Amino acid sequence: MTTPKETPSKITALMKSNLLSVFNERDPLARRAAIEATYTTGLTFHDPDATTYGHDAVDKLSGGLLDKNPGWVFKPDGPVFLLDEIFVLQSN
Repeated sequence: MTTPKETPSKITALMKSNLLSVFNERDPLARRAAIEATYTTGLTFHDPDATTYGHDAVDKLSGGLLDKNPGWVFKPDGPVFLLDEIFVLQSN
């Protein structure tokens, strides 16, 4: 298992930013700004349905989820944890 380079508090902040600032943001410009603030340009995003690469793919994925589900609001459901070298923040 590799050791993360970031501190646990930084990892938690990034995971919460992903959930609350990226996937909850309905305004496309604000969502894109949150994506650029949260992710590096060469990101790999693992989702149960697909693995995507880059800012554009995450923008399309998050925007598409919100467009298809206008009543959705993502909320953390527990703490950030490490599972098989991938950090996880469950949501409901």
